[in-house]
Amino acid sequence: MLEDFKSSDYSYYLFDMNGDGLPELCVDGCVFAYDPDMDQCILWAWLNGKEIVGTRKAMWNPDYDTDIYEFFQLDPNGNRELGTLFWAEHADLYHDDINMVMFPDYADMAKRWKITEEMKRQGVFEESSGQWFFRITDEQFKELEQPYMEVLLEQAWDRKKEERYTYEELFGEYETE
Repeated sequence: MLEDFKSSDYSYYLFDMNGDGLPELCVDGCVFAYDPDMDQCILWAWLNGKEIVGTRKAMWNPDYDTDIYEFFQLDPNGNRELGTLFWAEHADLYHDDINMVMFPDYADMAKRWKITEEMKRQGVFEESSGQWFFRITDEQFKELEQPYMEVLLEQAWDRKKEERYTYEELFGEYETE
């Protein structure tokens, strides 16, 4: 398996992901941080296909042609602090537009929304995630989508272009045969 690893297949960049003021090494979905107490680099977070969009922030969008967004906020130790998801199904010959949103899902149970019986009558329960989703208007969806598209994604892509390195640029002199 390790023999299949090709360093040129990955993107490398340095970014302060954990908010400590020092850059972490980000290799695709893996974020490595220096732990001064252990005097070594550790895997701070594994984002499993999610895009880094800011300090302690990541998001998932399956293909950038679909209006599905999942946003994650991480705590200072790289653990999921909260997440939320929203998506739009666009009208076709047989269906109207459908826009859905999930309340923020906090890791800390004390911070989670209390879903009332009235809210449950208006929502849809998704069993695999254990989350309630609620229908929103097109205008509400656009209001939610705007910060992701204008701020998070565009700034994240611009930052990644500036801070992206190849393996050779970062480690070329240490490469061995």
